[in-house]
Order: sequence, then C-alpha cells, then structure tokens
Amino acid sequence: MKVLVLPYNIASMSVITAGALNKIEGVHAKCLTIEVHKYQMVDSDTICLPMIVSKRKPLKWLWNKITFKIKLYRQLRWADVFHYQWGAVFPDYADLKWIAESGKPLFIEWIGSEIRIPEICK
Repeated sequence: MKVLVLPYNIASMSVITAGALNKIEGVHAKCLTIEVHKYQMVDSDTICLPMIVSKRKPLKWLWNKITFKIKLYRQLRWADVFHYQWGAVFPDYADLKWIAESGKPLFIEWIGSEIRIPEICK
C-alpha cells in the first residue's frame, strides 16, 4: 500500500507519520510538503514542492505554477491512500476534488487550530 502524507509538515508531524508508517510491512509512505522551513525535519521519503515564487518574475512564476501542479498530480496518482494534515493544497480544493473523483481513500488529521475554522471543516 502506498500512502502519501501531505500537504504541510507542521512540527515535522508529516515526516514522523510517514516514517512510522514505513515501519509497517507492506506500506510505503512518502511525505509531500508545500512549505519548507529550516526547522522542519526531512528525510529520504520527503518531497518538497514549495509553491511560493515571486510574481516579479512572471515567466518563472508561471513555470513554477505549471510544474508544481504536474509534480503534485504525479504523486496523487502514485498513492493508494491519502493522509492530509491541516488542509487542502489549493484554495479551491481542486486536489481534494480530484481525490474524491478517483475513489481512493482519504484520511484527514486535524492537528491544531484549523478545526475551529468552519470553512475548513466543511
């Protein structure tokens, strides 16, 4: 079973979760994070896809936006199960809609203050 833990690595929770899942026989877990911080732990199963690029360089911004979506959807196709921590990748929830349409299992773990925001809980 292939598990993708995403999209934020808050307090290194995603990396720790993926590492624990990898100790289970028959499970291969990866951590995909869209924000990189020097205090976050990363390992060989961590995929860093930062999506923030300055709009002052429009071609670089556009290229990053296109390649980000391609790389993200490749990982979404790879996984059999999704473990979300915090919230969706895109503000319009396109990633969650794609997962729902794919019929693959989705697990959402609330870790902090996001549980108190009704729009996110929906």
